[in-house]
Amino acid sequence: MAIENSDESYPVPYLFVYGTLMAGEYRGATLEQHTFQPGVTAQVKGKLYNLGNYPGMRPSEEDRVFGELYRLNDVFLGLQSLDRVEGFYGFKSDDSLFKRTLIEVETEEGKVWAWSYMYAEGIDEAHRIQSGDWRALDS
Repeated sequence: MAIENSDESYPVPYLFVYGTLMAGEYRGATLEQHTFQPGVTAQVKGKLYNLGNYPGMRPSEEDRVFGELYRLNDVFLGLQSLDRVEGFYGFKSDDSLFKRTLIEVETEEGKVWAWSYMYAEGIDEAHRIQSGDWRALDS
């Protein structure tokens, strides 16, 4: 379940990441600047695609994407910084590479709502990562 294209600024302090923002990935240090503690293993409903140097996620009720859930220490500043990294130019922009979306995230502790970035461009199904796990490509 996801909430897309909302102009509302929800006070949601969580962020779900599934690719280069995860710990140990090449943009992980960018996220670390905005978090209280390490992320926890999490999953969401969605499909994951290999876009070359990074993945992209699209909504799906049947499939799962695996990643990490973080709590941002300053939601506004954290999202502002990460929006630039992810190419998100606002909810009304048609030029964003990714759209920031509220999504239901599952962890061992239960479910929470979190921000995440959904790929906003067209995708070739041939680039789908069947496992839903970006890191599985390295194995």
